[in-house]
Amino acid sequence: MSKKRISLAVAGLRAALIAVLGLAFVASGFAAPAVAGGYGSILGTVTLPQGGSAANAQVCLFTEPSGGWSSECTSTDASGGFQFAGLAPGSYSLSASADGYVTSYLGGSPYLKDRLVVELGGGASLHQDLQLRAGATITGKVLDSAGRPFGYDLTLSLRGPAEDPRPGSELQPGTPADGRRPYRFGPVPDGTYRVVAESTVTCTPQQVDPCQWAETTVVVAGGRAVTAPTLRLIGGTGFSGTVSFPAAVGPDQPPSRLYQLDVYTRAGVLVRSGVYEASTVRGTALRGSYQLHLKPGRYQLRFTPVDGSASYCLGCAGGMTTTTGRLRNLGTITLAGPVKALSTGGVRIVGTPTVGQTLTAVTTGWPVSARLQYQWYRNGHRIRGAQQATRVLTAGDLHRRISVRVRASLDRARSAQVVAGLSTRIRSGQLSGGTATITGSPMVGQRLVAGSTGWQPAGVRLHYYWLRDGRTIRRATGRSYQVRAADLGHQVSVRVTAEKAGYRSSMVISTALTIN
Repeated sequence: MSKKRISLAVAGLRAALIAVLGLAFVASGFAAPAVAGGYGSILGTVTLPQGGSAANAQVCLFTEPSGGWSSECTSTDASGGFQFAGLAPGSYSLSASADGYVTSYLGGSPYLKDRLVVELGGGASLHQDLQLRAGATITGKVLDSAGRPFGYDLTLSLRGPAEDPRPGSELQPGTPADGRRPYRFGPVPDGTYRVVAESTVTCTPQQVDPCQWAETTVVVAGGRAVTAPTLRLIGGTGFSGTVSFPAAVGPDQPPSRLYQLDVYTRAGVLVRSGVYEASTVRGTALRGSYQLHLKPGRYQLRFTPVDGSASYCLGCAGGMTTTTGRLRNLGTITLAGPVKALSTGGVRIVGTPTVGQTLTAVTTGWPVSARLQYQWYRNGHRIRGAQQATRVLTAGDLHRRISVRVRASLDRARSAQVVAGLSTRIRSGQLSGGTATITGSPMVGQRLVAGSTGWQPAGVRLHYYWLRDGRTIRRATGRSYQVRAADLGHQVSVRVTAEKAGYRSSMVISTALTIN
């Protein structure tokens, strides 16, 4: 049974056990025993990009750190609603998916290391909505070496994107295709992808599959594919081989599993980068194979375990030459050496630098198993309690410079940290959504009362100014106003000005009333 099925089965047994115990105690007249912290729930609604409800969408719950395995999944009802009950206190994240849409994760990121995590307290009920995302469709066609449609033993796969912590993995495994028809992948989120076409139709017993191949890079931005590539098959060439990791150095430190493979030209230009996994056990070590399809030339291959061990280089003394028509097998190399220091990744801040908006620290290039810690700073001084990947800007941030520090740790490796800052100071926020109304009889001697609601964000301070034919009435600055004889036959309205620390003031004017 797969790890995912086991997780789902355990989650189902847990929920069933909770229900049975609860019924048993009620039937016997006793209250159910209190669980330390209490069980909580997470509920919400899934919507479409256009704003409608997403019925029958699949919502999955991840108990963090999850390693990518969901603990349980459910389907939304006709109104797009979902609920997970009987949850122990802890850290969780969510995903929502439906046919024709890009899977949406809590926080919007499709990558594990960038997900936002919510903390569920004991006995708490947390409301969290998700919105599906419209993605791009990648289309194109495959031609043979003579430029004609290729309709034989053809396999197509989509790999990437480059922003993925494991960019060498396939988003869609290689599937048989008819090159006489356009291929189609999607929907996919923004990113940089590789479309790979492989064929074995011209192979001989002396050649290594695939003998013909082609690939192209597609950049997706703004929810659409910016290219519609045509792949032209050429004679296969490149490298293959095996990477071996030593056994664990101690009972508390598992062996390495992932390594990054960077390919450079002889001149030192990076042409390919991917992360591979060594998952086959050979004795007490782990081994994994790789295949690289490249254009004819001389290359350097650099292997680096993602846990920070020393790298290994093939061809750095002058380059490794490819052989046209076949893959060159480079044999087995062993990546040895203890964990020394983490390979340093990067961080950047995205978001609008105005009070009330949310800034997000987006990390890239860190080992997938690294534990990331965040700390936000204001003018170089640590902000107390600001230790999440996101930060909502407050009035205290106005005109200040905001930065974030990311510190990574992994097992016994020395921790590494990077700092990123905004290039501009934080600007004032903008109040919005307010309305102004008048209640009361528009007659001389009667009292009119102003009302104002809907301001975002909440907590604004309101000021009232009564107007006669659009001009301010002297000393009429209260919420209520007693109609005077001078108002007879004129238009009376009220102007409401809202103020809040850190925000620019905003005003609205009510509909005018004619005084009878």
